[in-house]
Amino acid sequence: MAKKTNWKLVGNTVKASFASGGAASFDRTAIMPKEATETQKALIYYGFKQWVSSNYASEKNDNDRIESASLDYTDLIEKGLEIRESGNLAVVGRARANAAPKTADSAVEAKYTSMSKAEVEGILATASLGVIKISDEMKGKLEARLKELKKSK
Repeated sequence: MAKKTNWKLVGNTVKASFASGGAASFDRTAIMPKEATETQKALIYYGFKQWVSSNYASEKNDNDRIESASLDYTDLIEKGLEIRESGNLAVVGRARANAAPKTADSAVEAKYTSMSKAEVEGILATASLGVIKISDEMKGKLEARLKELKKSK
């Protein structure tokens, strides 16, 4: 299926029509200063559709693209945009979708209750060396698991 999206501006409504037949609409007045010149309005329209399109470009289907575009629009209104050091636009406070996690907590959380004593000790040692990062909360969970494993011997 083609990924092409047709964008149209109808009055103050930005309409996106997707190849699958799905569609999304956005109120341009919510992202437009009241005193904007025609040039500013054109740039805001163009910038919005380019930003939204680039954000959903990696999505596999139109339903996910529509969901991504709608989330971007809502976050834009509620949180605003910032220009990152890289020069890219981003929602204020939102991590990049492909950003590496700040800690290994999610990976460890999924497995720590079934880890052996050696595995728990290994994670704690690796974290103490700074090879991986875990939160203090996760460190506490691992230490509790280690204590539990030592008792069950």
